[in-house]
Amino acid sequence: MYGFIDPGQISIHSGSAGARIDLIAKRLELCYVDQLFLAPYNSGDHWSLVVIDPHGDEVYFCDSIGRSAGKELKGVNNTALKIYNAKADRVARKKLIWESIKCPKQPSGVECGYYVIMYMKEIIENHIISTDEKVVWREENL
Repeated sequence: MYGFIDPGQISIHSGSAGARIDLIAKRLELCYVDQLFLAPYNSGDHWSLVVIDPHGDEVYFCDSIGRSAGKELKGVNNTALKIYNAKADRVARKKLIWESIKCPKQPSGVECGYYVIMYMKEIIENHIISTDEKVVWREENL
């Protein structure tokens, strides 16, 4: 099962880091076991996809130009997951696992939003059935 987090409320220019942390933590409170959250994220000049596994304490990062997740993005999500775990009375890993996923690359500088939508479609339709599986793209999409 999948949940979505509104990119208009969590992207870098959507308010303070504290407000974005609170919004993500509250959204995760509504999760089911084995549910993943898809969170399109805009860093100010580029779209990428964050996939949050709150029960596995893992975050997957998909980026169409090969960037890694930035310090600000990691900090916001790490803190939100700590809050979620504390409120759910869960014992989490000491350190959240961040994994950059090898995914299809955009051919030029303007398709990042399209690629985020394509990643979400592919993840939902073909690639993740449970949180125990890793994201693996079909070779023809790389």
